[in-house]
Amino acid sequence: SSPTLPVGGYTGSEALEYAITAGWLADKDAIRGWIGGRLSHSFAGVDLPLLLRFQDAFERADHEAALAWSQTLRALRERFELARQDAAMGRALATLLADLGVTRAEPWRAEELANYPAMFALGAVEWGVDRDAAVTGFAFAWLENQVAAAVKLLPLGQTAGQRVLGELLKGIPAAIQRARGVEDARLGASEPG
Repeated sequence: SSPTLPVGGYTGSEALEYAITAGWLADKDAIRGWIGGRLSHSFAGVDLPLLLRFQDAFERADHEAALAWSQTLRALRERFELARQDAAMGRALATLLADLGVTRAEPWRAEELANYPAMFALGAVEWGVDRDAAVTGFAFAWLENQVAAAVKLLPLGQTAGQRVLGELLKGIPAAIQRARGVEDARLGASEPG
């Protein structure tokens, strides 16, 4: 969950850069609303429920199920750039995991359908990380990266950024609860920008 993990998570602002450039977001309240909305409506409807499904697949050693969920995730990415970013981060994490002795990560290094949530789940399963801790850490890492991007793009300022992060952290438990209830047919989200 560390922002210093060498997988490139800090490089993608997703739609945040566009929203700021378009003038939709001009202060910390707008940033908090935007990122909080994405956490509860999009991230909790796609990434978090799929992370849980990847955990299940890897716990059962079901490579085919993991690949099927990877196809689903790729199809749910609204833009090619988001799918490409996710794949690059997934392959980078697969390489790191393989280098750290996680042999099941090796095939994902070259896998076209590699993605960050799958590899995060694999690492958590391989190292026996508690499911709740893993999903919370995953959500925290995403949230922290979004706030860090906002601090640089707006500029928001470090103190304001930490306040926004502190306020948004309170939304993680509800996002996880929502993710746990998302049925397969209800996976997905649509966002502006």
